[in-house]
Amino acid sequence: MIAAIRAEPGVRTVDTLYYADVIKGIFMPKSALRADVRLDSKDVALVELLERNGRMPFLELAERTGLSPSAARNRTT
Repeated sequence: MIAAIRAEPGVRTVDTLYYADVIKGIFMPKSALRADVRLDSKDVALVELLERNGRMPFLELAERTGLSPSAARNRTT
């Protein structure tokens, strides 16, 4: 595919990047999460809110889910 793109008229260069590892955060485990970890309705609500706005403040997350700001922070970090 890269060779085909490079062969297109007007294409000067094609830069590619290969990922050796994807790190979501410095505290995330390198292996899969334990199978016994379950999300409750508050966790699901937090994920849905953060999918819409990943920069939503903890105070707003807390107000929208009925959690305290510290609980919202603990569940999302």
